[in-house]
Amino acid sequence: MASDTTRIQFNNFCNLVSGSYAIGHYAGISPNGLFGTPDNLFRYKCDNNYYGSSTGPTYSNNPGGTGEGLRKETGTNASYSANDFNYMPFKTSANSIPVMSPGAINGAQVICVGGTMVYSVAPITGATSYSWNLPNGWIGTSITNTISATTGTASGNVQVIAASSCGTTGISALAVTVNPLPNVSAASSNTTICAGESATLTAGNASTYVWNTTATTSIIVITPSATTAYTVTGTDGNGCVNSATVSQDVSACVGLTTIDNINSGLSVYPNPNSGKFTIVSENELNVSITNELGQVIKHLSLNKGNNFNVSVNDLNNGIYFINGVGNNTVVKQKVIVNK
Repeated sequence: MASDTTRIQFNNFCNLVSGSYAIGHYAGISPNGLFGTPDNLFRYKCDNNYYGSSTGPTYSNNPGGTGEGLRKETGTNASYSANDFNYMPFKTSANSIPVMSPGAINGAQVICVGGTMVYSVAPITGATSYSWNLPNGWIGTSITNTISATTGTASGNVQVIAASSCGTTGISALAVTVNPLPNVSAASSNTTICAGESATLTAGNASTYVWNTTATTSIIVITPSATTAYTVTGTDGNGCVNSATVSQDVSACVGLTTIDNINSGLSVYPNPNSGKFTIVSENELNVSITNELGQVIKHLSLNKGNNFNVSVNDLNNGIYFINGVGNNTVVKQKVIVNK
C-alpha cells in the first residue's frame, strides 16, 4: 500500500456551489496509510482537471500536485481554497456544475435541396452562446440553441457546441441526407397550333403533378385561343418538389379557314417533321406552300416528270399549308415543322 498513488484527473471543477467540495478524502485510507497513521498527501496526484471560472482559479489544467483539495467556502465572501479536506474519499461533488455537452439535435434528417429547416438542442444550463456548423454549401448562422438553415446540395453533419464561463462543450452532431430536386419536364405535342385546335401537354420525371390549370395528371389536353404558358409542379418519391413551364404557341392561321377539308389525293410525310418532308399526289398539281400568315413561301409542280413527288427540306419551325390546284381539283393540307 505504501507505494500506491491516487490520481484525480479529467474532472471539471468549474462553478462550484458555495459549501460544496470538489475533492475530499478519508484520512488513514490507502494510499494515505493505515487508519490512525499520518496522511501521506503526496500520494494524491491531481492533473488535467479544469478549474477555470470568473471567480475561481484561472489555470485550466493542474499539472500535478500533492493531494490539494479544492472547495468553495460558504458565506458572503465565499472563495476557493486549497488544502481544505473534509475526510471523505476523493470525489467530484454532486453540487458542482460541469460544462455539459449539448443533447441530441432536433430536426429533419432527410431534406431536399434548397429546403429550409429549423434545428435545435435543449438549452444548456450556464451556456452563454452556441456555435453551429453546417454541411458545405448550406446557409444559416446562430448563436442560440436554435438555427434556421437552408440546405445546399451536400449531405453531412449539422453540429453544435456551447460556451460558458467554464469553457466550451463537446460536439453534438446530427447526420443529414440531402436529396436532389426532381428534373420535372413539360412538352407539347405541337409547338404551334391554330386557334381552336388542341394540343397535348406531357409532364415527366416526378411521381405526382399539379398543373396551373388545376389538372393533376401527367398528360393534359389544351385548346387555348392565344399563346399561353402552362406550368406543372412535380413531386418525387422523396417529397422533393420542382416545376417546369411550356409555352403553347397559337396562330390565327389567316385566310385558311377550310384547311380541315383535306383531299385524299394529296399526302405529306412525315408530318409533323423537322423541316424535311415529301409531297405526293395522285394527280398532276401545281402546289404553293404558304406560312401561317398566308404568305407564299414556295411554288412547286407535281407531274409525270417527277413521278408526282417532290421533297422540301429548308423550312423553319412553324405551321405551313400546302395548296394544290389541278384538273379542276383544289386540295389543302396543313404541315407542322418542329426542329
